[in-house]
Amino acid sequence: AGSLLKTIESGAFDGYSGPGAIATVVIPASVETIGSKAFRDNALTSVTFEDGSKLKFIDATAFSGNAELTSIVLPASYSDGQDFIHWITSAGNIVKGNEAVSDFDISYTAVFVDKPDCPDCYTLTAADVTIVDGIITDCSYDVNHQSIIIPNFLDGNMITGIGESVFYSDTLLSIYLPATLTYIGKEAFRKSPLDSIDFSPIIGELDIGEDSVRDCSIDTLFIGDNVKSISLNAFRNNNMKSLVFADNCIVDSIAEAALLYNLLTSVTIPGSLRYIGDRA
Repeated sequence: AGSLLKTIESGAFDGYSGPGAIATVVIPASVETIGSKAFRDNALTSVTFEDGSKLKFIDATAFSGNAELTSIVLPASYSDGQDFIHWITSAGNIVKGNEAVSDFDISYTAVFVDKPDCPDCYTLTAADVTIVDGIITDCSYDVNHQSIIIPNFLDGNMITGIGESVFYSDTLLSIYLPATLTYIGKEAFRKSPLDSIDFSPIIGELDIGEDSVRDCSIDTLFIGDNVKSISLNAFRNNNMKSLVFADNCIVDSIAEAALLYNLLTSVTIPGSLRYIGDRA
């Protein structure tokens, strides 16, 4: 049986710098948290993490004061029912899984997102898509699949965009977008029969491109706290009956005709808006 250890407390091995000081550490896969000063001021030269690591947090100074320790490689951590995305530092910087870091005076927090709960959905594979710089530029799959999941990573690439016309006039009824998405391109879903699209799992700011969800069948739309802008004709002609903005939404512009030819009778305008275009 593997280790049951989940937490290495603050100061657990602090100051073991004399005879018998710790030189190498292998962190069990079960460990989720490493506290501040946990291994400070030792004689560490190597820190590694077991395969299948569930590590979620390394506090600031956990490995400080080890002159011969030049870097550690942060794991792409595992969590039941979730996908690992990346690490974020207390300084606000993003670190990929399996990437080396050398600053031990800051903290590192693993970012996870829930996996889509759709057992009947088809999950795209690397064989289904063409990816250029994280953007899906082409997609070919069995059109009998009317509900699909786009994973956060395909063939080692973090998916950050859906390119122009990728699902144009497709057979899609529903789609689970990757949490890593930052951009939906022009006409990406235009003329597909989509009746719902959910932006809430997305963890960063999202720009919705021109005509991207135009001429679909979206009935209800929720704009969460991650949509930055809605471009020209983005949701035009959907027969939409309900549009709700999150209380803390960040959308600052709704371009010309973005919501034209829908069935909306009332909309509460969020305070973040700076621009509403003609016939929006």
